Amino acid sequence: MTITHRKQRILFASVGRLSDLDDSQMFPIDFAKMKEAGIAAACPDFVAAKEAGKMVANMNRMPVMLIDGTPIGQIAVIKRILAKRLSLLGDADLEGAQCDMIQEHLQDIKKEYNDAKKEGKPEVVEEWFKTKLPEWMAKIEGALPGQSGFAVGSKLTMADTELYTIVTSFFDNLEGVAAAVAGCPKILKSVELVKALPGIVELMAIAEKNK
Repeated sequence: MTITHRKQRILFASVGRLSDLDDSQMFPIDFAKMKEAGIAAACPDFVAAKEAGKMVANMNRMPVMLIDGTPIGQIAVIKRILAKRLSLLGDADLEGAQCDMIQEHLQDIKKEYNDAKKEGKPEVVEEWFKTKLPEWMAKIEGALPGQSGFAVGSKLTMADTELYTIVTSFFDNLEGVAAAVAGCPKILKSVELVKALPGIVELMAIAEKNK
């Protein structure tokens, strides 16, 4: 499996299969250059791939992942096929639907956050973390149907890895996130379960080394 986006590493790492992922075609992005010089300066490899027709599957956007040689676009679609192949969609179709449900709930949160950031007012974003995010997380907490500390079902699923990602690395205000989930024991337990997985510990060590 070849990937051109770093987010899917979490799925492979969570099941101890990071070595199965070929990320040699992943595009390094210098976000410091994005604002002033655009995508051509921030990620020239992406521009080259687009010009070569390699990004057509996602309408010339990132990410695109080659799975058995077939290009697949749209991050939610990529996540789901990976979760299915890595046995991260639960034990039955209903648990798979619950995983999708949690992912869509989290996507709603991300959209509202990004909309708040687009207003360009720091005070709006600050207020969002104080009031809106705690409300969202309380609703997520109530929607989690899992057992034994897992978000869905009674074993690790994509719902756990998605919660881990949004709590530990999606937002740029980790203190605000910590405050928002402080009263959400199910979310906290799920995140801690993922954080302790050997593959995730290895992945975080690699990331720290490459800083």
